[in-house]
Amino acid sequence: MIRLESGDINMSIEEILDEIDNLVEASARFPLNGKRFIDGEQLTRLVDDARRSLPQELQEAERVLKEREKILDDARKEGEKLKEQARVYAVTLVEEHAIVKQAEKRAEEIDTEARRVAHEMEMSMANYADTVLERVETNLQKALQVVQQTHADFRQKYSEK
Repeated sequence: MIRLESGDINMSIEEILDEIDNLVEASARFPLNGKRFIDGEQLTRLVDDARRSLPQELQEAERVLKEREKILDDARKEGEKLKEQARVYAVTLVEEHAIVKQAEKRAEEIDTEARRVAHEMEMSMANYADTVLERVETNLQKALQVVQQTHADFRQKYSEK
């Protein structure tokens, strides 16, 4: 379905590219050569929509990276807090050697677990950021291909005259 009005910058790049695909598919073909007659104003409007929505997708990727840093920082702080709690606990039990050994072992386990959780969170956020950036890159490539093809069609059309 082709939109008659554009300007919705809340559309994703993928939705805009779908609109461009729909525009191309719905366009009339010239009988002899099979080329399509595309409404230039409508295509220009869709390309402008894509340009406006790209900064939003890039801002979203930046927000995800900042959120990742905050989560990692929180995990580090929690790990330090747990480590300090274990240290304080171990100091209070210093009289009995076995209890001290047990507390040191638990502190190491807590530290190891906190590092493991922080690493998992970091990898998860990195994967998410990579996925978002990959989607943005793919969408940019698709948009560029559409523009290049339209430009080539335009040149070919007007160079034949």
